[in-house]
Amino acid sequence: MAGEFRRFKPLFRVLSECGARYVVIGGVATILHGFLRFTKDLDVVVDLEPAAARRVIDALKAQGFLPHAPVDPDDFADRRIREAWTNEKGMKAFSMFDGERPWLTIDLFIRERSDFEAFWARAETKHVDGLPVRIASIEDLLAMKRAAGRSGDREDIERLEQILADRRRPPRARDAALDDPWQACTWQGMRDAQFRAGLAATPAQRIEELEDMIEFVHEAARHRDFVVDNEGTVIDLTAPRG
Repeated sequence: MAGEFRRFKPLFRVLSECGARYVVIGGVATILHGFLRFTKDLDVVVDLEPAAARRVIDALKAQGFLPHAPVDPDDFADRRIREAWTNEKGMKAFSMFDGERPWLTIDLFIRERSDFEAFWARAETKHVDGLPVRIASIEDLLAMKRAAGRSGDREDIERLEQILADRRRPPRARDAALDDPWQACTWQGMRDAQFRAGLAATPAQRIEELEDMIEFVHEAARHRDFVVDNEGTVIDLTAPRG
C-alpha cells in the first residue's frame, strides 16, 4: 500500500531528467516553501518551446501518464492547437494522470508566459532526496494566487506572506511568539505550531508528509461514504443532492 502513494519523487525525477525547463507552482510549491497542506496534483509551468514541450510529454508518456481530455498528448507541443484548446474549450491546463494510480495528476499550464525567462530565473531550487526541484518564488506564487482570487487560496497567501516576512527578520524576532506559553494552548497557537513544524522539516520530509496525507485520505475513503477534493474538503456522498 505505502508504495502506491510514493509517487511525487519519481515524478520530480522525470521532470528533472527530461531536459526541459519547468517550474512547479500551486500546492506542491507552497508545501516545498514550508506550508504543509493537502493537495493531490502537481501544477507545473513548462518551457513551451516545441522541442522542450515534446520532451516533457514523451517523459510523462514513458511513465504511463495519460491525458484526461480525449486528445493526442503529442499535440501539447503545438502552439496553435493549445490556443484552440483555450479558445474553443476553455482549457487552462493540460492534465495527465498516472494510468496505474489515477489519483496522481500533473497539470501543465498551456498559456505561454511572456516573462518565462525571468519567471524561471526567479524560481528557487529545493532538493528532495538529492533531486533538484525547481519551484516558483514566493513572490511569484503570491502574485498568481492573488490574481486567481480563489477563496481556497486565502490561507496559502497568509502563510506564504508569513514565510516571506520571516525570511526578512532576524531569528530572535521569528521566535518571539514562542515566549507566551498560553498562546500554544489556543486553536491558532496549535495551527501555528503545526506551521512551524512544516518550516523546520526538510523538503523531502514535507513531500513524505503530503504522501502520508494522501494515503490516509484514500485508505479512509475505502471504508466510508465520502471523498476529498484537491483542496482537502470532505464531500459526504450520502448527503442529499439539491
